[in-house]
Amino acid sequence: IFADSETVTIEFAEKFYRMVYQHAVYIEENLEVIGDGMNTNHYLTDLLGLLIAGSLFRDLPESQNWCDLSKTELEKEIKAQTLSDGFCYESSMNYQTLTSEIYILAYVIGSRSVRFSQEYRDRLEAMLRLSQAFLKPDGTLPNFGDGDSGRILIFDGVDKPDPEKLLDIGALALNLPDLRTSTEKPPFDSLQLLGSNVLRPSERLRCGIEQPKVSQLCRESGLTTLRKDDLYLFFGANPIGSGGVGGHKHNDMLTIDISCGKTNFIVDSGTYTYTSNSTIRNRFRSTGFHSVPAVKNIEQNRFIPRILFAIRPDADVKVKRWESNERYDMVEAEHSAYTRLPEPLLILRSIYFDKINDFWVFKDSFCGHGSFDFQSNLILGDVTAEIRDNDRIKLSSKFDDTVLEIISFSTGWSGEIIPHEISPHYGMKKEGAKITLSYNGKAPIDMIWAAIPSRAGQDTSDRTVAADRVTHELGWKEAECQEPISGLALSRDS
Repeated sequence: IFADSETVTIEFAEKFYRMVYQHAVYIEENLEVIGDGMNTNHYLTDLLGLLIAGSLFRDLPESQNWCDLSKTELEKEIKAQTLSDGFCYESSMNYQTLTSEIYILAYVIGSRSVRFSQEYRDRLEAMLRLSQAFLKPDGTLPNFGDGDSGRILIFDGVDKPDPEKLLDIGALALNLPDLRTSTEKPPFDSLQLLGSNVLRPSERLRCGIEQPKVSQLCRESGLTTLRKDDLYLFFGANPIGSGGVGGHKHNDMLTIDISCGKTNFIVDSGTYTYTSNSTIRNRFRSTGFHSVPAVKNIEQNRFIPRILFAIRPDADVKVKRWESNERYDMVEAEHSAYTRLPEPLLILRSIYFDKINDFWVFKDSFCGHGSFDFQSNLILGDVTAEIRDNDRIKLSSKFDDTVLEIISFSTGWSGEIIPHEISPHYGMKKEGAKITLSYNGKAPIDMIWAAIPSRAGQDTSDRTVAADRVTHELGWKEAECQEPISGLALSRDS
């Protein structure tokens, strides 16, 4: 990176190389191995460090051992720590970006010392394509699961992940032009990693055409987008990752994000902190801090006292239905978190995206028996919220004239806007708000509602009628869920 720089002195170079060598020796003797199927991104950074050191000190006897160990283990870990659809098994979009960066750097460095297999390259490509599929219209990814805003090598002074830039670097490193997010010059990072030849005008670099944004289900990870043009909905039916430990998993089963243009209307609350404050740590990963249907004050998966990077595996989750065509998308998923209660409940969320009339309708079903305080929470992004009447809440963008109306089609539910904390990046917290739709009563019960995007002043009455009609056509208004019959277990340890 700086070998040819005139400002680098012999004294600095000697000190730098000595420190890198000492770090490599320390890493080799202190590898952060937990066990097969349970290792984390910490182990990946260890291996990347050894690969860098091994490539740097090619004349030393240790170098080949470092390179061989790194290659062998990274080949194994990219399959163990990444699902077949390309999602990070730590249940986090933030760590999806971080681990992708690790694997890309290793691939680039390995091309000069070791050669990674085609299987490695294919899995890395799957990771990048999943990230591309879930990019919001503003170029960010959902703040899903834990995130410490970490990066590996920072050349541009921006101390937070940038998935668009990572896709650009991945496109250049793997020669996949359709991953490019723009036709502008390659990002500065790529000059440092890949050399100045990336600036040479060529069809490979100019082919960063805008890719059509299509809805997609990633079956193994349970992640879905229901989108068209600049309308975007993310749906997460993601099981507990990290070998069932859930180290970076939040209680976010059946969560949603909604964006319209550059405005993120419904978001994830984020992470804020890890070990500095256990109470805040658990609050930000709690059920009430996510846009999910829930039973008030009961966690989807219980926390373990004094253990901040694990949760009890109380809930199974699975996608039951997926349809996608030119007219609509539909997804339905369920989780079994509350089947552990004395009066078991099964939670289902169904989402229908009308691509002709541009709206989403939802059915949140609480299937079982017994009396509960039911809730459907919506965490608000950079918007102002106004309750118009008992069945309509207007969300207005703080940036432009985009509006999202939340409309209830279910009687007996009440909506309120509650102050709430949001953490866009690690260590950053700001005041926000959330909508809570509540019902106190007996199961079974459904909450049926719609999200209708528009421009300020635009009449949405026709689309409101159309959304209501869709709920009848789907049979949602004729029959509430009855018995909690499912392939999921209906009794669990309490």
